[in-house]
Amino acid sequence: MGITFALLLAHRGENRRRGWAVAAGLIVLLSVMAALDLARESPRETNISTPVIAVLLATLASLGMVRATHRMRMLFRAPLVFATSFILLLGGLVFASTYVAKVLPF
Repeated sequence: MGITFALLLAHRGENRRRGWAVAAGLIVLLSVMAALDLARESPRETNISTPVIAVLLATLASLGMVRATHRMRMLFRAPLVFATSFILLLGGLVFASTYVAKVLPF
């Protein structure tokens, strides 16, 4: 929900630079939060790269959806962006935990 709200708020007035800046900030913020959460676990079973890849996929896909639906009304636009970010966040977690975790050592 936070990804959707932040990106839709950043794209008021179709300001592309602000949208990219907010997307980069979201990726960094959510990745750091996920890494800190994983670092607290004593037997760490999940790689740190797993939530970082998932956040990257979800945020960039949601940014694309925000820019692709700029002519739609907000009533239809917000649920589409939320569905994109939610599905790709969960799909990114599955993808990163099965495939990327075998390639990346961290």
